[in-house]
Amino acid sequence: MMDFVNFLYGAPIWQMACIISSISVGGTVSAVLMVDRVWKKDRRRSHNGIAGFFIAVVGVIYAILISSLAITVMTRKDRAETLVFEEADKVARLAREVTTLPEPNRAAMPAHLATDVQVVIEEEWPQSSRAERPVAATRVLHRLWLDAAALPLKDLADVLTVKDFRKHIDDLYDLHRGRSDLAINGVDRIVWAVVLLGSISMIAFAVLFGVENFTAHLLMSCLLSFSIALAMMMIVAIDWPY
Repeated sequence: MMDFVNFLYGAPIWQMACIISSISVGGTVSAVLMVDRVWKKDRRRSHNGIAGFFIAVVGVIYAILISSLAITVMTRKDRAETLVFEEADKVARLAREVTTLPEPNRAAMPAHLATDVQVVIEEEWPQSSRAERPVAATRVLHRLWLDAAALPLKDLADVLTVKDFRKHIDDLYDLHRGRSDLAINGVDRIVWAVVLLGSISMIAFAVLFGVENFTAHLLMSCLLSFSIALAMMMIVAIDWPY
């Protein structure tokens, strides 16, 4: 099961959309055909009044749940983009501030910053796309911090300059840690279980309605399941922002 979920998250968006919509609509068609065979519409029609009331209540609860989940993953995506921009800006600021550090010990600083950028691009981004915690840049930042701590401080100006430089390294640590956390934390399995069960409940209510026109009943049920599948596609597409 987890292999299928990992495949779904790693697949291209169009492929993921086709799989989710096919499962949702195909399951709905099968359910409508099966229910119509074993429970005739004439007997189901007598329950339409109470079923309509229940589906309205369940629909409101499900709408609140799915919208809350969508807002949560969209907020995480915006946070992930913000962290990337801030991290890049912090690296650029450190590269500019290197020129203000005391000589001659600052010589290795630009190389550490260049290595950090290279490691993030070549190692950490692929790890993040696989939902693995990236750690390579942390080691590079640690060496940078040690070099900054070893800088000679001749006067108050050097003390203040190095202090600001080390603070920005600490800020870069925090940004990296936030990006790493977002790379491995998606929607919890319990939340997905509740959403899936809610989706099945909504489709089940639609399937159990007694509608005289079978084609219209099938079409409406499939449109409902496809609408739910669209929401699922959006959540899966932006759940893992990296």
